[in-house]
Amino acid sequence: MPAMTPLEFADKYRKLQTFLYPQELPAGVAPIYVPPQGWTPSPVEHYRLGHSAWWQTFWRHDIAPRLGKSLKLRIRNMYGQDEDLDLDPQQLSRHFYPPFVGKGSPEQAQVAIQLTYRYRRVSTSLPDFLKADFIGLDCNGFVGNYIQRVVNGWGHSWTSFNNDKDPGPTTEMSDMIQKCCDKPITSAAQLSLKETYIFVLCEKDGAIIDPGGKHAYGHVMITNPNSLSPLPGGQYKIKVVEATAAGMKLRDVDYTIKSVATAKLGTVFTVLRGPDDRSDGMPVRIARLKT
Repeated sequence: MPAMTPLEFADKYRKLQTFLYPQELPAGVAPIYVPPQGWTPSPVEHYRLGHSAWWQTFWRHDIAPRLGKSLKLRIRNMYGQDEDLDLDPQQLSRHFYPPFVGKGSPEQAQVAIQLTYRYRRVSTSLPDFLKADFIGLDCNGFVGNYIQRVVNGWGHSWTSFNNDKDPGPTTEMSDMIQKCCDKPITSAAQLSLKETYIFVLCEKDGAIIDPGGKHAYGHVMITNPNSLSPLPGGQYKIKVVEATAAGMKLRDVDYTIKSVATAKLGTVFTVLRGPDDRSDGMPVRIARLKT
């Protein structure tokens, strides 16, 4: 079993703290908003999907012109250790970008916040910045980071990972369930209390939905181990952790596995997304996460 559950990993974002240095503005430029200094609560749980022009604006206009050969940053890694690092502009740019397109790790979110509030003449308070559509996570951004950094990369430095390497936060849904799972689930009776499962949105015929083509969306979710419980009528409840447009946030919610059917391209489960879901349900494919 991985050293950290998906729910524990989600809290690395939702309970994130960022070390803020004193604001550094060009000579003669007066601040509009003065951010706090030192370790500051900075929860990153906003749902963020797609292209962003903000990272380019912030990086090119405010940050890159102020950098020398290297910059010292203080980062709290996901293992709970504080690190003082010297990173060059190329490294900083590589880690600054992913949170703005929904793909960043907890450490990279700190880089994005720290540099923005150190060098930009910001008018948006930090709490408002974190609630707005600047940085955040999309669905495979969260699940892919968990697989890349916890399941497959535990113990390695956050600076060593490549966000674009499969399997990771840019991996599409069909590839994620194929590359990261070792057992397709064909009945609810196959689900085990201690295992972790990947859910992917699918068509009624079992075809996994990836973004692109006739769909502009897809969705991938991950369950938390030791959260499975039976319900009356042969249904099951299970804790799911997901970054979702439903509520625009990174959340954990109890899904209900309502029914199962054998379809042309695979077994399709119909699930309800929380106790307030009054829909007919969402079709998903399920497979066991390989650990």
